[in-house]
Amino acid sequence: MSVVSRGIPAIARIDTARGRRHAGPMRFATALLLILTTAVPARAEINLHDSVEWLCARSVIVARGTLTAVSPEGPSGGEGKSRDLVSLTFAPTQLFRGVQSATTPLAPIHFSMRVPETVRLRAWMRDHTELVVFLRETIQSYRRDGKNYSLWPVRETGSQEQMLVALASPHVHLLSAGELDHATSPARLEAACKRAAAVTPEGRTTEPAGPHFLEVPPESPAYGALYSGSTCYLYVPVGVFKRARPTL
Repeated sequence: MSVVSRGIPAIARIDTARGRRHAGPMRFATALLLILTTAVPARAEINLHDSVEWLCARSVIVARGTLTAVSPEGPSGGEGKSRDLVSLTFAPTQLFRGVQSATTPLAPIHFSMRVPETVRLRAWMRDHTELVVFLRETIQSYRRDGKNYSLWPVRETGSQEQMLVALASPHVHLLSAGELDHATSPARLEAACKRAAAVTPEGRTTEPAGPHFLEVPPESPAYGALYSGSTCYLYVPVGVFKRARPTL
């Protein structure tokens, strides 16, 4: 018997015949696999976000007010430790967290932050935009023009966003875990900071324990703000919310 017929080796002819016999079952298996993979829903991602209570717990001062000085006013530039460093003065109209005297006007608050440009800061100062700032102590304190700059904005968990926020048009969500709603009013900011103060005493300079995770119910305004096809949780201080869990 010849091993070659019409230029095709015998073993190749045998494999081709087997392929024709198995083509039907293979096509069925492929189609079944496609149906099964498309029928199984993709796992939803978890959306995590700071609550105002958690931001307050991490702050030594939380205040609303306006910026009165931004230095330098142009691109911050600088080298080394001075790179992108901006010095700011804040005129508070209300303290939600921090030492407050009942007999004297609120003193200006001096703090610093690192930003590559100051356009938004200068616009807020020019327009007297009402802001809320969450400040913590920094080891990179310094003195300039007789003023002590020892405070730094708290950063949003998991990002570099510094928490200096315009109340009328916040660029990040300010969400109260107690209200499960936006917390841009003075009353809600004050209530959130009081909840945080119950477990994080005034004057502490170290990071608090936590956070814990509070699941946001779908019917709440906070869920509507955070929803992106996922389960939503707020970071909250330890010991404030009974429904909060230590891990996910």
